[in-house]
Amino acid sequence: FSEEWLDQFYRTKTCPTDQAGTPLTLDGGSTNVTDPLYQGRAIHYRRIYNSARVTIFDGGHEVLHVAALNWLNRQEQGQPTVWDIAADHEETDLFHVQSGQSQGGK
Repeated sequence: FSEEWLDQFYRTKTCPTDQAGTPLTLDGGSTNVTDPLYQGRAIHYRRIYNSARVTIFDGGHEVLHVAALNWLNRQEQGQPTVWDIAADHEETDLFHVQSGQSQGGK
């Protein structure tokens, strides 16, 4: 990420765009992302590169335990990283936070 791109993202809280309003998504990043494990939080940007993924979502600097634990549960040593957790498994397979409990941590 260039310093200019990050600065514009930080100031506007949205993915930077060109003059025509097209998102500047940086080599395969996406602004059109939904992920049920983020429990309704808007995802502003996601990019996967090799074995790393960056997701910028509505919220503070926090850990979303539901998303993190479900992702970790699907990984196997010596196997390629599994990124699309919710699409590959039944709803009953996933870890959930009980009603009234917060999943955010700092």
